[in-house]
Amino acid sequence: ICMSLGMEPINKKRILGILIAFAGCAVMVALTAGSSSSENNAVSEVAGNLFFLFNCLGTALYVILSKDMLKVYPSICVTAWSYCLATLYMCATTLLLSLSPDIMHFLCPDCGGNIWHVPLGAVLALAYWIVMNSAIAYSLLTWANKYISGTLTIGYSVLQPVTATLATALILLWRLFPSCSSIDDDGATCLVAPSWGDLGAFGVFIGLYLIVITEPLQAVSKDEENDEDGEGLVRA
Repeated sequence: ICMSLGMEPINKKRILGILIAFAGCAVMVALTAGSSSSENNAVSEVAGNLFFLFNCLGTALYVILSKDMLKVYPSICVTAWSYCLATLYMCATTLLLSLSPDIMHFLCPDCGGNIWHVPLGAVLALAYWIVMNSAIAYSLLTWANKYISGTLTIGYSVLQPVTATLATALILLWRLFPSCSSIDDDGATCLVAPSWGDLGAFGVFIGLYLIVITEPLQAVSKDEENDEDGEGLVRA
């Protein structure tokens, strides 16, 4: 997206790296996904993938649109104001969707009609997601976006399935959670063990390597010059 908008120089090797990383990520997700046992599960899986696609698109647009603001404001301020606006949008969206029981049942079939109830077992996981995977992660993402290209900033997101695979392997190795292969009950909560599809991680690393080595130096040096000018004004 950055190259198509003229924000970064077009580089064939970098485009190849993006395609290889995407292919490796797609292989990991597609070949390790469990088969759907019903039509409802298939619909939910397709809807989940579409929501994830919009999530990735939203993150990419956030990185692109915040570039200009980062030239003027500190990264923590850009992140904070983005979260304030996002909170208002999410509250309005949640309230509107909650007016439809059918939509709420589709989004949360396990809620049993009580969509505002948070189980005690989910409190720690929810707190971790809010603090670590959302606030801190986006603060670091915005900070990195100030000094490197948008392609490299968002490129590291392809490491998510690789990280998930490594975490799953460690959890199963330490027997902290049951493996789905050792449980006969389809409704039981379990983790899918790593499989041959996870070899797509090699494509992820190769593609990310090509993205890193083709990072445009002029973008980095320009940001550094702006920082040095700002520091000189502060000293003066």
